[in-house]
Amino acid sequence: MTDLMETLYSYTLNTSFTGLLCTDAYRSLNALLDRLDGELRQKLAAGGEEVLETYQDALAEQRDLDLAAMFQAAFSLARELK
Repeated sequence: MTDLMETLYSYTLNTSFTGLLCTDAYRSLNALLDRLDGELRQKLAAGGEEVLETYQDALAEQRDLDLAAMFQAAFSLARELK
């Protein structure tokens, strides 16, 4: 991403993006994920929690890359519509 895109992306993540996640559906999904995380941790054998942490870190990194790609696609589309 260019410096301008990085700045806009950072601004979007820190302002309007989080406000769009304040929905009942998002809160319900978050509650489910928290519950499942707790259940999974209880059922893991010794040493399994480290694998789970590594897996969750990789998922978070993938999510960040997905968000950046979506932003870049939307930014490109907005430039084309100009």
